Amino acid sequence: MSIRRIENSSRALPHLQKELAEGSSLAKLVLRKTSFAAGKFLAGIPDRIDQRQLDFSSSVGGLGREPWAFANAIKSFIDGAHHYVLLEDTMPMHSDPSQENGPYRARMTVHGEEIFWNLSGPGLSEDDLFGLLGMPILPYPSSAFFYLAETSEPRSQLRDSDLELIVNSLVGVAVRAFDTRSFLIWWREDLLPFPMVETS
Repeated sequence: MSIRRIENSSRALPHLQKELAEGSSLAKLVLRKTSFAAGKFLAGIPDRIDQRQLDFSSSVGGLGREPWAFANAIKSFIDGAHHYVLLEDTMPMHSDPSQENGPYRARMTVHGEEIFWNLSGPGLSEDDLFGLLGMPILPYPSSAFFYLAETSEPRSQLRDSDLELIVNSLVGVAVRAFDTRSFLIWWREDLLPFPMVETS
């Protein structure tokens, strides 16, 4: 199990664009305003796999601990100063009553009827991250937005200007891949090295 660089982006980019197009207001804003040529692609894939056979929309044999690898990568990233991650929820606000009093209620932030989870701060353990990634309301892994900001953690109500700030300071985006069993990541390595990556 590894997070590895994708050698050819010809299939990765269309998959990323499709996932963002089907996502939240933030996802669509990222799609509209981001030059993806500036970044590289990575994915949680088995150690021994022929990348020429990868189909990011279909299941891949050999997947196992990729969710833990993703949680570890998020934890490594948010341990840095002014490093933030927002996880997009696929369920609209108030569609699941368990959100209101769940263990991570304080980490919920909303934009209109859209829900995001704030995966930031030193008080968030890898177990907490895995719990958030694996919550029933989140088909793992929902899109995650990695960004740098000098401001405080995301407010409980996001404004349009907050979304613009996130897009303008974006370091990476992770979207669902391989039949939602793993993830595809676009990352600006010129801004910051990805926290965990293995080379073939």
